[in-house]
Amino acid sequence: MLAHPHRLKTPQQFETVRQTGKQWRGELLALAAVANQLDLSRFGIVVSKRVDQRAVVRNRVRRRIRAALAALLPSVSPGYDVVVIAYAAAAPASYHELELGLKRLIRKARIFTEMVE
Repeated sequence: MLAHPHRLKTPQQFETVRQTGKQWRGELLALAAVANQLDLSRFGIVVSKRVDQRAVVRNRVRRRIRAALAALLPSVSPGYDVVVIAYAAAAPASYHELELGLKRLIRKARIFTEMVE
C-alpha cells in the first residue's frame, strides 16, 4: 500500500497529469508524469472497464500495480506526479510481469534515482 502522501487523490490531479504530462507506453501499462513542486512523488492508478468488466479483476490489477509501485518507490526521484494506466493486457498478467513493465516505463521516463533492475 502506498502511504497517503504518495497518492494522487482528486480527479483534477489525475486530469492535470494526463493532460499536461509526458506519456510513455508499454505492452501492459502506460505512464504519464509531470513535475510537481513537492519533495515527494505522488502516484495514481487508472484501471478502467476496458481492462475487464468485472470489478474483481480490475481490483486485482490495481492491487498488483500498487504493490509494484510500493516496491519501486525508493528508486523513484522525488518531485513527480505519476499516473499509471492499465491496458486490457494487464488483466491476465502476473505481478512479476506488471512489475517488469512498470520498471521499463520508469526507466523510459527517467524518473528514477538509482538504476532500476
